[in-house]
Amino acid sequence: MRAIAGLGKGHAHLFAIAFAMSCLVALAAAPAIVVTKSQRTIGEARSIQADLSEGFLLSDDPTQNVITTMAGTGTTGFSGDNGPAISAKLYYPYDVAADASGNTYLIDWNNQRIRKVTPDGVITTVAGNGTIGFSGDGGAATSAQLYAPNGVGVDATGNLVIADTNNHRIRKVALSGIITTIAGTGSAGFS
Repeated sequence: MRAIAGLGKGHAHLFAIAFAMSCLVALAAAPAIVVTKSQRTIGEARSIQADLSEGFLLSDDPTQNVITTMAGTGTTGFSGDNGPAISAKLYYPYDVAADASGNTYLIDWNNQRIRKVTPDGVITTVAGNGTIGFSGDGGAATSAQLYAPNGVGVDATGNLVIADTNNHRIRKVALSGIITTIAGTGSAGFS
């Protein structure tokens, strides 16, 4: 087991445990104050994932950063595509995932985008055009509209899977960059 994470309603019950080589990290009962090895304080952790280098990825909401200074300047906004991720502006990084090639994907929640950070530290947008709504199935993921994406993952073949929450859909970005809906009708409910 490499990571366990959970988030209760209203962020009142937050827990996250990650085991990485010789490091055990635990957060409990928000608001929790946790200080990393580099003496950085973590504000309101949203997501924790194990990565391929025996480390972990942790998104930290109020500070607009993803811990380990992988991405974000600490100032809200949108900027930085095709440049150094540590110089990019993010607006509520919400969830993170890593693929087999060492890329890290993060939800740039208020920017309605999914962004990728390469192993050499370059950030790009891989899904979402920054406009709230639903559009784009069958086309380039970077031209698609998302609405409050809350979850991101990578499947066994390297496709990106996105919980497009307020659109009530699960969407997939294929390796080709094409986005499709794989579950959900666009209406809330159960069927």
